Amino acid sequence: MKTSFYTGKIEDESAIYFDADHFNISSDGIVDVSDELQKAVNMVVEEYGYGIVFVPEGKYLLSKTIYIPKAVRIIGYGEKRPEFILKDNALNFNISKEDDKGHFRYLFWFVDRVVTEGTNVNANDANPGTFYSAMSNVNINLGRENDYAVAFRTHYAQHAFLAHITINVNSGMAGIYDVGNEMEDIEIVGGNYGIITTKCSPGWPFVMVDTKFENQKKAAIFTREAGLTIVRTDVKNVPQFVEVQDGFFEKLYIEDSIFKNVDKLLNIALENNSLTSIYVKNCYLEKCNVIVSYKDTENTIDNKYDCAHINEYIHGITASDEYPEKQIKDILYIGEKQIDYNVLYTDLKTLPEVKQWINVKKNGLIGDGVTDDTKVLKELIEKYTYLYFPQGEYLLTDTIKLKDDTVIIGLNPVSTKFILKDNAERFTGYGKGIAFIESGKSNILFGIGIETGGKNPRAIGLKWNGDIDSYINDVKMFGGHGNLVKGTGAFEMPYNSTRTADSNPERMWDYQYPSIVVNGGGVIKDVWSASPYVTAGITIENTDTPGKIYCMSLEHHCRHELLMNNVKNWTIYGIQTEEEVAEGEFARPIELHNCEDITFAMTYHFRTIFVNKPYD
Repeated sequence: MKTSFYTGKIEDESAIYFDADHFNISSDGIVDVSDELQKAVNMVVEEYGYGIVFVPEGKYLLSKTIYIPKAVRIIGYGEKRPEFILKDNALNFNISKEDDKGHFRYLFWFVDRVVTEGTNVNANDANPGTFYSAMSNVNINLGRENDYAVAFRTHYAQHAFLAHITINVNSGMAGIYDVGNEMEDIEIVGGNYGIITTKCSPGWPFVMVDTKFENQKKAAIFTREAGLTIVRTDVKNVPQFVEVQDGFFEKLYIEDSIFKNVDKLLNIALENNSLTSIYVKNCYLEKCNVIVSYKDTENTIDNKYDCAHINEYIHGITASDEYPEKQIKDILYIGEKQIDYNVLYTDLKTLPEVKQWINVKKNGLIGDGVTDDTKVLKELIEKYTYLYFPQGEYLLTDTIKLKDDTVIIGLNPVSTKFILKDNAERFTGYGKGIAFIESGKSNILFGIGIETGGKNPRAIGLKWNGDIDSYINDVKMFGGHGNLVKGTGAFEMPYNSTRTADSNPERMWDYQYPSIVVNGGGVIKDVWSASPYVTAGITIENTDTPGKIYCMSLEHHCRHELLMNNVKNWTIYGIQTEEEVAEGEFARPIELHNCEDITFAMTYHFRTIFVNKPYD
């Protein structure tokens, strides 16, 4: 987990580089760089509205909270991950902050907009409209004598994440406070807790993949109402894995994980609350005394084995062939078995070495949102395998067909977009859907925004034919909701003044083919589609190739959010749908036809407060 994900310098003329050439800093871990780092982060917003701060390998001493506004990403690079170190006994980090929700002190606080002197930071906390924020490929050390220190406060929403980070909490409080959206490849060592969290913003699901917790004093996770989807976690030397705050329900899904020297796996607050829901699948225990205890009833399920395998544990409202009447049930299938460490083997792909990336802007692409980049991009795809797209708007007018091994790399989907020109000749008129971006078999599509405009009725944003080894991560399907104004970062209003149609009267809702059509499989992670212009967020059809989805938001479509026809062997973790009164009153969150072996794990469906018609 400590391996650098980006091993070389990533070139981008629109990014801010936090180095001695651009800022008055030293990367020796001795000179305090707090003010300069905040300056770098704010410069992204002031100059571009949103974007990236690149941090090279080194040690960076901090002594105060760094505020990261909406759609700003901090990304480390180098043979070793850069490390941010909180100064020992930093001012106020060893005392409680009484006017704060958590009463803690945060080294990195994700907020909705730039924090200036006099800002009420709690009111400016990341929220349901804080998109695209992230930190990746760094390490954090919270120093000594910082008892109330927490590395990250992350109450953000879609397309925001932490990835490839080791957090040494030391004597601090926790690694993360208030989780949001998703995280991957996170290791938290020490502290009272690994994660402390309340409900996600604004009650959406949270997915954590490939995580590690070690040596927490009280619990790896202390939570209430968060709804945690946990896949592949490795936990050791903690008194309890999950503790739920007294008086609150919790929903937990835990799969393919290992727990060693964990006295109590789960400590749940409300056993008989109808919203308490627990599902544990394919997990291994070694020296774990209690599987679950319930605080309010004092009921426990003990583990009688030194080494055990939980095939399945279910607690909550259950309806099945075995229990046709809805009722609260406990179901446990467990046996004595040695740990199989293969369950931790990830299905998420790494990227090729940075030195292998071909910078498309250095090879003819313009990315100014005006110049047609279609011809040059097609030539680059034929010539090269690993294509890196610096931030820019790449205007295109034809189908972009990837070779079977093409890798497409961007690092912030709101600032790196493929845009289909409105009224592109190939995509107008009547007839079958035509792919804007079409995959081969074993592609990687990473960190890219795809926008099909509002006047291309035959457009399919992404047609994915990938095999089991293909991979999509951090991709936003633009159109309608989630757009930010270039240069300011302000929201682009999707509705007219009466919220009855699009803000642009020339753009019609329910006018194009789905944002994504999948005819294959593979792994799809952190995808967001929120376009009323298209008939569905994602359609999966005519495939038995195994597929997995980790963390997907599908919103604001007129007919379907997710439509599946003739599909087998898919698992979907942490999907969220949402309907608005204007465009989505009759939309179906999920519709399946002739499907087999489909698993939904932690599924959230919302109709906003504006919708006053119940669904049939």
